[in-house]
Formats: sequence, structure tokens, C-alpha cells
Amino acid sequence: MTGNEVISRAWVLLGDTSPRKRNPAKEMVTYLNDGVRDLLARRPVLKLDESGARSTFTDLTTETYSTDALPMDETYREGLAHYVAGRVFELDEADEHNAQMSVMHFKKYMETT
Repeated sequence: MTGNEVISRAWVLLGDTSPRKRNPAKEMVTYLNDGVRDLLARRPVLKLDESGARSTFTDLTTETYSTDALPMDETYREGLAHYVAGRVFELDEADEHNAQMSVMHFKKYMETT
């Protein structure tokens, strides 16, 4: 699973599907990196590679998020997409709707990861 797959799903969750994105990839990659680090902290077993050796996560960049694989399998894509969407809605929590959407997406992240 690549960062692009997660971010593409997050854009769908945000209703940001036009070619000209309201939420730029640079911002989304930052949130995805935060989500991956959070997930690895909550689920240390994900830090192990196929051989059982401890692996490390290197932050994705806007140049690498389309091609670099994330250190977990596809089952975490939806949860990470909700994390990214929650972070976007968190930017404007003064708006009641955005605050509710942020909470809802973070709950989905916790439920699916």
C-alpha cells in the first residue's frame, strides 16, 4: 500500500475529488506521516518486517508518497484515510460541523486500526 492510495481515499472522504484539490498533497502527506507514526506507536507489532526484524518508518514526501510503500498492509488503508480526513477537519474546529466531522473521523480511525 502506498501513501497515494491512502491520500486518494482521504480526498474522497473529504469530498475533494476535483483535479484542483482544496487540500494540497503536501498537507495530506504531513498528516499521513503523523498517522503512520501514531499507528506504529499504538501497534508495535507493525514495526516488524516479514522476517521478524524491527523496521523503521521514513517519512514520505510529496515526491515519494505515490511510489513508496507504507510499513503495513492494506487493512489499515481506511483507518489511515480517516486519520488524515480528521486532521483536515481539525483545522477549522471553530466551525461546529467541522468539529463534529473531525471527531467522527478520529473515531473511525481508532475503530478500524
